[in-house]
Amino acid sequence: MIAISAGDGFMKRMQARGVDARQTAETDPDKAVADYLAQCLSDPKPRPIGSLICKTLDLFSRHK
Repeated sequence: MIAISAGDGFMKRMQARGVDARQTAETDPDKAVADYLAQCLSDPKPRPIGSLICKTLDLFSRHK
């Protein structure tokens, strides 16, 4: 799975299920897939506020 953003809890759950979940700053889905296959997927953009919100939601999540 390739996404622009995802919380730490989601990423850990995907990893536990054997899903290769990646984050990227690339907005073009075709290029993101091509970059992934070429093993040169760009790093995600930092999202300090979004990250804080996700971490807060993870604290109250029933999916631990």
